[in-house]
Amino acid sequence: MERLTAIKNSALWAAYGDAVGFMSELASESELKRRAGVNNLSETIAWRKRVGGRFGIDMELPAGCYSDDTQLRLAVCRSIDVRGFFDVEAFTKVELPLWLSYALGAGRASRYAASNLTKREITWANNFFEKRGVGYVDAGGNGAAMRIQPHVWSFTKERELESLLRDIIRDAVSTHGHPRGILGAVFHGLCLLHTRDNEVVPSLDDWSAVLKQMKHVGSIVANDDQLSYRWLPEWEKQTGKRFDDACSVVIKEIEADIAKMEPYLLKGDIGQYRDMVSALDALNPNSRGSGVKTALLASGLALLCRGNVEDAVLASANTLGSDTDTIGTMVGALVGATVQDEPKGTLADREYIIEEAKRMFQISQGKADRSFVYPDLLRWHPPTIQLDTLKMGPYGLIFSAFGKVVPDGPEYHQKGKSPKTWRWYRLSFNQSILIRHRKPVIQDRTLPKSSTGYYRVVEAEPQPSQRKQLPLGMPPTTSEADLPFAIDDAFEEVKRSGFSAEVIGRMLLKITDSDDNVDRAVAFAAIVSKARQERQKRQVRSNNTK
Repeated sequence: MERLTAIKNSALWAAYGDAVGFMSELASESELKRRAGVNNLSETIAWRKRVGGRFGIDMELPAGCYSDDTQLRLAVCRSIDVRGFFDVEAFTKVELPLWLSYALGAGRASRYAASNLTKREITWANNFFEKRGVGYVDAGGNGAAMRIQPHVWSFTKERELESLLRDIIRDAVSTHGHPRGILGAVFHGLCLLHTRDNEVVPSLDDWSAVLKQMKHVGSIVANDDQLSYRWLPEWEKQTGKRFDDACSVVIKEIEADIAKMEPYLLKGDIGQYRDMVSALDALNPNSRGSGVKTALLASGLALLCRGNVEDAVLASANTLGSDTDTIGTMVGALVGATVQDEPKGTLADREYIIEEAKRMFQISQGKADRSFVYPDLLRWHPPTIQLDTLKMGPYGLIFSAFGKVVPDGPEYHQKGKSPKTWRWYRLSFNQSILIRHRKPVIQDRTLPKSSTGYYRVVEAEPQPSQRKQLPLGMPPTTSEADLPFAIDDAFEEVKRSGFSAEVIGRMLLKITDSDDNVDRAVAFAAIVSKARQERQKRQVRSNNTK
């Protein structure tokens, strides 16, 4: 099967599995009947849901409406540029804060993480939030695993596997701090990579190979300059554990869960799926959203369905009490990559999902020519009040950094001391979002037409084998020559010199001369200082053992 078809159908079936499962998410039989008017789901249909939480409003959602799973997956797509560089800074300081204004079905950890990222001093690597009994280091849900597929779709053989896992880990730790959430994302990513490259979902034997690869997660974190300096010390301080040891504990949990699943998988009957879910205690509200359990169940269902992706997503959606939308979206991504046919049911934003899937494929081939344009992150600050993301400028409605929007549905009004309006809008790049905003919309005559929020054609991009890892937080640019001097390049030069004082000074000057960014200069100095200290410690240990 052509790689483009595999990626496109993986993306479409992932969104379709999400859309079907969204209707039955956290629903009892009576609740499903109230929402959708049916006892058993067989396709996407219009249905009713309360949006905006306990104090929101009841409204009808259109057939094929997807949840936060697909919303955040598309956000990750936009954050990957033509070079295959995942701009984690843009994802966490632009995408996640703005997502709060149009999120549908979001989990608490993801919401709290996104809300914390609206603070200027918080970055993806220090997002250690604590809110309403939910703490970052205890966040082990599937909110990260459900969105990491674009890293795999855009991955190219010229890159090392470690670089893919590093991007998945950076993505995951921006919102989830428990190893269950991080390793669930890694497990699903590795299973999807196997499926993409072999055109078949991984078997039980393949799972063993995946677990062996996962045992290197701790060392990947320790060897990554950004994770090891900016994230790891604080994580180990707050948990009182070594990250590598905590990962080992979770991998043992995964092995125990696989042993519980094996009897059902060996029978090879999709009718065994609910019993398998029950065996993993994934009907229990305290564990059903676990990142690792969700990833395991999605891969298990992928085996049981024997290549029938529609049966798989419907089995997930109709297993009430489980995490129907996320298991559906993950099994859709896996099995969808092995089939020729797109989902026949109604799916919102089908054309945009296809366009992003094509862009991921082009990136994987080194032939992409478009990157999403984000604001200058040195000057950008996300709105601290979600109701203010939509404003009326002199040229029309602007949805913050995403630029111009147009109404795409009726208004729904929420009364109260501060009246609010809910309405579907269509972004300039053809995604539809349900925005909650003030009534009336705030007027801001200083807004430009839009300098961001669109895809820019990038000419003469280097082939994958020539790509350099760009520094964190760099927005898309028209050519590599336009880039400020990369921190990673500077650090490699310093290491090659044996931490020569002359080279350190020269690299520091090159960084400051290239973009006059004090923050990047400070980050570079901190990375060098920590690496030099670690190098000296290793030398002392080596001398003591002689």
